[in-house]
Amino acid sequence: MAALFLAVLALASLVYASKDVDSYPDDFDCPMRQLAMQFAMEIQPHLSAEQLQAIADALNGAQEAVNNSCVVVDDSWPIKYTMPPSWDDLYAIDDDETPSIFVDYVAGDDGNDGSIGAPLQHLDFAVEFARVKYGPQTAKRIILRAGRHYLRRTVEVTPDDNNLLVTNYNHEQVEVSGAIPLSDCKWTKSSAAVANGADIWQCQLNDDVLKGETINGLRVNGRRAIRARYPNGDPEVFPCGFCSELKALSWMQPTCTPEPIAEYYPEEPLRNDSTDGYFQRYNLGIGGCCDVFTPNAGYWCSSQNQGGGAFAYRIPSGMMINASVLPNSPYASLEGAVVQAWRPGHWSSWMFEVDGAQYDADNGQIVFKKGGFQGARGNNNGDNFYIENVFEELDAAEEWFYNATTKILYYIANGTAPADLLFEATHLKVLFSYQGNMSTPVTNQVLRGLTLQDTQYTYLDAHGMPSGGDWALQRTGAIYAEGVDNCSITGNLFTRLDGNAISVNRYARNVVIAQNEFVWIGDNVVSMWGDAEGMEFPDGTHMGPDGTSGDQPRGTVFEQNFVHEIGIFEKQSSMWFQAKSCSNVLSKNIFFNGPRAGINFNDGFGGNNSIAKNLLFNTCRESSEHGPFNSWDRQVYVTAVRNGTPSTTKAYDRISQNFIIANYNSDEAIDND
Repeated sequence: MAALFLAVLALASLVYASKDVDSYPDDFDCPMRQLAMQFAMEIQPHLSAEQLQAIADALNGAQEAVNNSCVVVDDSWPIKYTMPPSWDDLYAIDDDETPSIFVDYVAGDDGNDGSIGAPLQHLDFAVEFARVKYGPQTAKRIILRAGRHYLRRTVEVTPDDNNLLVTNYNHEQVEVSGAIPLSDCKWTKSSAAVANGADIWQCQLNDDVLKGETINGLRVNGRRAIRARYPNGDPEVFPCGFCSELKALSWMQPTCTPEPIAEYYPEEPLRNDSTDGYFQRYNLGIGGCCDVFTPNAGYWCSSQNQGGGAFAYRIPSGMMINASVLPNSPYASLEGAVVQAWRPGHWSSWMFEVDGAQYDADNGQIVFKKGGFQGARGNNNGDNFYIENVFEELDAAEEWFYNATTKILYYIANGTAPADLLFEATHLKVLFSYQGNMSTPVTNQVLRGLTLQDTQYTYLDAHGMPSGGDWALQRTGAIYAEGVDNCSITGNLFTRLDGNAISVNRYARNVVIAQNEFVWIGDNVVSMWGDAEGMEFPDGTHMGPDGTSGDQPRGTVFEQNFVHEIGIFEKQSSMWFQAKSCSNVLSKNIFFNGPRAGINFNDGFGGNNSIAKNLLFNTCRESSEHGPFNSWDRQVYVTAVRNGTPSTTKAYDRISQNFIIANYNSDEAIDND
């Protein structure tokens, strides 16, 4: 259905589909890539030469490129390096009337008054300090001084904190980290043996350091270390990516019942203009195998869903292996182990937590405790997989394993003694939470000039089915926003976040996300996910066909963002995802090097979206049956977006003036599924 409502101005967009590369003349490839670089410089003239070099490397290194050195960065480009941003409104902070609160993680103290000479230490305390001292009506700013600010807890911003700007100090590099530094580690060589004879180092930790939690992610000198796995591989290195061609001997059949316990299939609203009578009514299944979702309902939970290969969601309950599959098995314990697996067809990747108590080492039976909800399209079987967080698989440089029982961290160094390295354990999943509601939103917020890094993965957290597309998603991100108005996220660097970067939910208006760089992101970069009326579930989610309440993200501007190297863990991930969201503007963004689509519309809710002057290439590098842009429209929604009158007919979306290279596994540039 989406194809019927998308106004695609094909003549105004330059599209190159590389699956038919043999049909193009030899002298086409290099000029086309040089033109892509020229386009990038035109839409984002603020990029530095080192950022442009990343684009050049990606264009030259694409698998179908004829010449791997034809795109070069002109030496005359005036911006040589990426520098910490400066702001015009901070040059005269001593003279203006806006109150400023300073935070210095190294030199500050929360007993100070927050002045530039007596800064506070913790950002979360600074927000509380501003709330009490100035209240929501007064415009105020929190200015972070240089260095790495380790957050003790998520920074909670509420309607009591309206009119707040959080920024770096002019020209200073400010990092906001969700990790815990392991600076007191006393590293010693371990007596544990490994297959290749490498030296294992170990460090005894305690609950005071880890705040009572385990270690799910590790940074070593700022880079992701690799959780002990088989087969070996670095997920940040392409074409390794998923890094496995392993196949299980067999997959254990679902233990749940796929059929839903209830279905919501109302006669109205009726969309009776669809092809072959498909997708005419709103369709929701509840329960059955979908009890693994939050809420336990969705389009693919229904027994009446339609579309290619349609059936009610189900998931395998485990798998069978032996030493021919996993040579280092049988294992002493699989408590805490994780199996990462492709869904058949490579539409999404699944993560399963292994049930250590049910591991049958003698028979090679691995039973799953939870997982498989990271995509909305289930199956009886998985495909390629790897296993991680297993001590016996600790056998390669830069791998680590944490024993949650003994609280010992193990690490294999790569030529540098661990004592000379900085170790950090990911801790927080959300760095900033902006949370209000439609009647009392969080308003007038600015977050700018920061490096946001090192959140914990969320792929085993609660996921839901946002609408009728193939995606499942978790409502969480390094920045979480719900019930917000007039919020700006600009000039930041988002890096090595193990979950989503930005998650915007339910009521959101006048959100601007501009001139940020996103790199090495574990899941999605930005997601928009609204609610619609029909049924209310225990977690507060509303699901149904009535989208007229306005409890959705609408009118978000996503502009001039520089996005690359994403989907490190979850392969069904994109630069931009929206479900039950509309009237958004995606303009002058650059996206490359991702496992699936760059832009994904999970439904046709409302319409009135604009996608213009974006550069998309090197998408679908690890998945199939997709394109740089992908959309679905299986669910029926009523909105008044088109002409002010409630209707199932959406407003036109506009796709124009983009430069799209549909290479790797892309089926087409614009995929209206």
